[in-house]
Amino acid sequence: MTKQDPVADAVATLLGGLLLLGVGLVWFYWSSLDRMTADATTKNGELWFYASDVAPGDVLDGHVEIHAGIKVAIAGVIVNGAGPEQVTGGRQPGWEDRIETKQFLPDKGSDQFDFKVSVPLDARPGDVLHLDIAVEYVAAERQYVLSSFTDEWNAEHFRIDVPVHGKTTSILRRAGKEVLALASWAAVVAFLVALSRWHGRRGRTASAAWLLLLVPHAVLGWFWFSTLMEQATRLHGWWIVLLFMIAWYLAFAAVFLITARDGECRYTVAQTRLPPAEGDAYRAAGADVPTVEIHELESAWLAAGFTVERKRDELHVAQYQGGHARVPVPTSQAFGGGQAFEIRSDDPDMALALITAAATLLGELKWQLASGGKLEPVGKHQPS
Repeated sequence: MTKQDPVADAVATLLGGLLLLGVGLVWFYWSSLDRMTADATTKNGELWFYASDVAPGDVLDGHVEIHAGIKVAIAGVIVNGAGPEQVTGGRQPGWEDRIETKQFLPDKGSDQFDFKVSVPLDARPGDVLHLDIAVEYVAAERQYVLSSFTDEWNAEHFRIDVPVHGKTTSILRRAGKEVLALASWAAVVAFLVALSRWHGRRGRTASAAWLLLLVPHAVLGWFWFSTLMEQATRLHGWWIVLLFMIAWYLAFAAVFLITARDGECRYTVAQTRLPPAEGDAYRAAGADVPTVEIHELESAWLAAGFTVERKRDELHVAQYQGGHARVPVPTSQAFGGGQAFEIRSDDPDMALALITAAATLLGELKWQLASGGKLEPVGKHQPS
């Protein structure tokens, strides 16, 4: 029987309260936090420039957001400092002479744009490219006289320093980041498996408040795992971040698969009678040992109140109270005849009930614990 751990509950509740407070702050100050993740900022813009582990000839991705006026459109991006001037055309304003605004609410125009920058082929390892990135835009600025607006052209300048590495060094650095990201994922799985088994050995269930730790897990996945994977794979965009976050959360599925059978013990079951053997005076005198087909044993367990389902080379037996057991099917495709078989279950009483029901067909049976589960000492798994 499991029970709640009051100390763990208190700690989890305290952490949960702090995390909810943190989520609230993030909700109200998201725009400020979003600016903190940018590689460069100005009064009206943020720039994210994916320029890690750069080698000569690489093509780098950039993403810029501009916030100005009541409407704004990015007209183009001009990059200097990476060889000849590189110009990427943007878009024209999508409004004409009329803009609808929300009454009583201060509207703020926002636009975003993706662009690329080519690293010169003649750049040498150890060089640092001092990039000047000019983002030109047109903003519709509100004129409170007669509720009108005027289009104003402007530009935001971002400066980014990009160190250049050799081809081999670039590849090794990206591979190292991928290994570090996957090692972090494995470390999370190992920690959660250890925590699960720690609770299991003490017969306790984790507090539901621990589910709030999914929040810092998401933060760690966003700022650490997905960032490393983005830099390693050089894939960018909301969809790739979503895929990396799904992979990050698959750690919980891995923990479930690893710990699903932690409490399962293996019992070896054999008939007390031995089959007659030629040349053995004692065994030749014995009676024939019963042999039953698989469907006959299934019927006996069904009659005892269990449900039985065959999956590949195993019989999966369950009871309505929630117990579960697995019985590998012998290579002979039959039970008995002096051949031992196994019952694997995390419920010793259920294992005994299965042995008792099987004895109605196979005769008197004896059993022994072949191996205990991972949660408790072997002695605690003897059927009562």
